[in-house]
Amino acid sequence: MKDETGISIKQVENPSRYCSSGHIAPETFKNQDSGLEEQTRFFSVKGQGISGIYCEPCLCIANYVARQMRKKE
Repeated sequence: MKDETGISIKQVENPSRYCSSGHIAPETFKNQDSGLEEQTRFFSVKGQGISGIYCEPCLCIANYVARQMRKKE
């Protein structure tokens, strides 16, 4: 899937728990939408100078920060 910024994101099956942001991701995390503990998923992210496999919690944080930055513009 490619978004409007030209970044492609694809879920990775059977990844190691190492996140390209530099940490070992937790096995589970609390989904903010459902409030339930869920298995941590990993995604291959490519484009706009980025390439790596990132955990879902890191992508949630990155999306939150991007929304906050757009609000300031």
